[in-house]
Amino acid sequence: MKPAKSVWRGTNALPSWSWQGCEGQKAVIEVYSDAASVALEVNGQRIKHVRPRNGKAVFSLAYQPGMLAAVNYNDRGQAVSRSELKSAEKPVLTVCPEKKEAGPGEILYIPIQVQDRHGVVEMNADRQVQVTVEGGELLAFGSASPRTGERYDSGSFTTYYGRAMAVVRAGNGKNVT
Repeated sequence: MKPAKSVWRGTNALPSWSWQGCEGQKAVIEVYSDAASVALEVNGQRIKHVRPRNGKAVFSLAYQPGMLAAVNYNDRGQAVSRSELKSAEKPVLTVCPEKKEAGPGEILYIPIQVQDRHGVVEMNADRQVQVTVEGGELLAFGSASPRTGERYDSGSFTTYYGRAMAVVRAGNGKNVT
């Protein structure tokens, strides 16, 4: 019997406009909308205005960092909504714990991201990260990479699209670092 194939999602689209090192390369932008028409703007300049087909408008252009905006228009030509994505400015590795304190034995999920001071994640700056825990136990550390040979129990993992996650069990002390 031949194994069945399934699709996880119908697109490879990611909600980002932060692709360090891809300047000038072709970018395909998908805008999902039920509006009468959609305009695409890059850094304040209108690129194209189209009517969505089956709820999706597709644009193709050369990537340039900055601001990407999709503007939805009703059938009278009035702008009714706007969605914006920005490029990361000087991204750094950040640790963003879900909360500041934990009780003994409590499980903590700790996102680690390559992001700028505004929280914009740089999707194209993956790096290997080492994690150590004091005052608790590292249960797992990894990313969502679908193809990796890295171990989730080693304390070392490469971010995927600028993100990774550490899972920690708090010890009996007051601080987990």
